[in-house]
Amino acid sequence: SESAPLELRAGIPGVVTEIHPDHGATIETNGALIQGVWGNGQVGEGLLFVLLNSPDDTIARTDIDISLRGAVVVAGHCSDPDVLRYAAELPLRGLILTSMTADLIPVANSVNYPVIVLEGFGKIPLNDAAMRLISTSEKRDVALTATINPVTAERPELIIPLPAESNSPPEMTYFAPEQMVRIQGDPYRGKIGVILQIRPGTTTLPNGLRTPAADVRLDKETVVIIPLANLEVLM
Repeated sequence: SESAPLELRAGIPGVVTEIHPDHGATIETNGALIQGVWGNGQVGEGLLFVLLNSPDDTIARTDIDISLRGAVVVAGHCSDPDVLRYAAELPLRGLILTSMTADLIPVANSVNYPVIVLEGFGKIPLNDAAMRLISTSEKRDVALTATINPVTAERPELIIPLPAESNSPPEMTYFAPEQMVRIQGDPYRGKIGVILQIRPGTTTLPNGLRTPAADVRLDKETVVIIPLANLEVLM
């Protein structure tokens, strides 16, 4: 008997350029990409609204109102579960947080819209490169995939489609050895270093999180392991 068709959401707007029989398809798009460190597994799309005036903002329940219904919202640090619950009631089509307290993970996993954490758990400000890109992308249609797979190094992603003729944003920088970087996360926040190597696959950090990471030299005697999400390339 014939098998039933399976509908699978792509999580990205674009053009199918290749079919891989029994496996999937290759989809190409033009745009900008911001990766996070954690997501709740949902996929969504919508119009981007920015509730972030500075990299270290905090979002409260009163910051979300009916005017945001159906939007993908970028906001700051979240420590209030009512923010996530009310966003589900509106509903939002997605919520992208700079950071979040770890005790909100069960609530984030229970809502039916994508939640992405860009920087990590605790109160962590957004890196400058992502802040610049997000602040210039409001009212654009975006796509977000809040899935995370440590085995394949898959990370949550916000995709901002741009016209093919547009120039690639300067923020779209690939990490490579010998690059000078600024560290965004504690305990080395604000320090300048040089990438020695990009570690293959994912690395288990002391907090138990598995994430893509790099060895960064801070001085002649100090080499530290830093998540790529906490690195900003200095142009």
